[in-house]
Amino acid sequence: MTDANKIFEQQTNRFEAQLKHIDGLLERATTGFSGSTADSNIHSQIENVKSDRDRLAQHIASLKQGSSGESQEEKIKKAGPMAMWEALALQLESLLERIERK
Repeated sequence: MTDANKIFEQQTNRFEAQLKHIDGLLERATTGFSGSTADSNIHSQIENVKSDRDRLAQHIASLKQGSSGESQEEKIKKAGPMAMWEALALQLESLLERIERK
């Protein structure tokens, strides 16, 4: 395995680990919200996060699939920073704090 392949694999593994973390937070938020009083703002935020999560999951899938002519270096560049994932997780954690305080 080349260095570029290793880097790409490490990056996609990090994305997948972050996706699992986000899925766990979403599950907690959805479960916590379903038992609380109806708050349309929280419901709207959960739906927005789910939409962002799905978009990022599709991004992972497309990176892994890639085009046959695309080099590993190009795939790594397309993977982008972890900042998108971290921002989504922080948004969810903040939302969970609000839900679990009620």
